[in-house]
Amino acid sequence: MRLRVIFPSARSVYPDREVNMRMDVLKKYCGPKTDLEFGFPASGCTFKRDLTWRDFEPIIPEFVAAAQKAEKEGVDAVMVHCVYDPGYADIRRLLKIPVVGFGESVFNAALQIAPTFGMIAPNTSLMKEANDILDQFNIRHRCAHMEPLNFQLPEAHASNEAMLARAAEIAINAKNKGAGVVIPFGMALIPVHLKTEDIKRLAGIPVLNPAEIGLREAEIIMEAVA
Repeated sequence: MRLRVIFPSARSVYPDREVNMRMDVLKKYCGPKTDLEFGFPASGCTFKRDLTWRDFEPIIPEFVAAAQKAEKEGVDAVMVHCVYDPGYADIRRLLKIPVVGFGESVFNAALQIAPTFGMIAPNTSLMKEANDILDQFNIRHRCAHMEPLNFQLPEAHASNEAMLARAAEIAINAKNKGAGVVIPFGMALIPVHLKTEDIKRLAGIPVLNPAEIGLREAEIIMEAVA
């Protein structure tokens, strides 16, 4: 089964180190039947400081084009490497193959684990959009607590210890507000730069891995429709 994950920025935007880290993390969670491939939009940059939704909006047609290219090349399913699932309504409308969302998948898992969940948002500038997604799925009332991590993507590799401490602090705050599970809502940082297992160990609450959950759901769906 061929599964293609589309990065949310053009290839020229990323340092090789970042691309390799993301690819290596995703490959760990695929089963032996899955041939994991990677694609990139023709243009656009979300690997930047002070990322906002305005950085995603002009690239959405490029995500659609990259997904259509994958379908023409015989890929069995596509995903975009972002838990905000940008462009998914358009991609699903235009493609006949499965289009699986990392964000939607991790929400589905969290809702089956506990009555309420907490969220580690990537940064303050994307908090509104995180709440918009909760509204879209009609689950804002299930979110007990959400705070931003507020570490910049280009420098994330130099801040792992501080970033882990902050992520654990948010998870503890969510637990204290009644959350039974925590969702890291910023896949470029967690689990690429931070392991969910480490946050769980420090916070004492289950912390879901959106990369692992999304890829496994994609595998289940591909097998179901094969």
